Amino acid sequence: MLLREMLFRLKLMEKIILIITLIISCSSCSSKWAFKESPTTMIITQRIILEKKEPVLFVLHDKDGDWHFLANEKYDQSHNIDQLFEISLNDLIAQDSSLVKVAELEKGWKATRIDKQSPWEFSKY
Repeated sequence: MLLREMLFRLKLMEKIILIITLIISCSSCSSKWAFKESPTTMIITQRIILEKKEPVLFVLHDKDGDWHFLANEKYDQSHNIDQLFEISLNDLIAQDSSLVKVAELEKGWKATRIDKQSPWEFSKY
C-alpha cells in the first residue's frame, strides 16, 4: 500500500513539473511573439502551402483585420474554396519562420516576394 501511494505521488509530481515547464516555455514564447494578434488567431491559407508544395509569396492583412497567407496574389477564392484552410497563425509561423517579417503589416496592406529567399515588398492593397 505504501509503495502504491508513493508511485501515485511520484506520477502526480511528474505531471505538475510538466505543467510548470509548459507554462514557463509558453510565457517565454509569448514575449518574443512578433505579431500584434494572438498566436491562436485563425488565418487563411492554402492546401499547397500546408503540404509544403509552395511557399507563401503573398500576404494580405485585409481591412477587417483578417490574414491571408497565399502562394500568389492571383489566387481566385471563388473557384478554389475547397483548397483554402483556416489554421492558427502560430501553426503557420512554426512551418515557415520567415513569415514573421510581415508581422507589422497594417490592415489594408499586402506583402509580396518573388521567392522564399527574396525580401518582402509592402504596399497598400
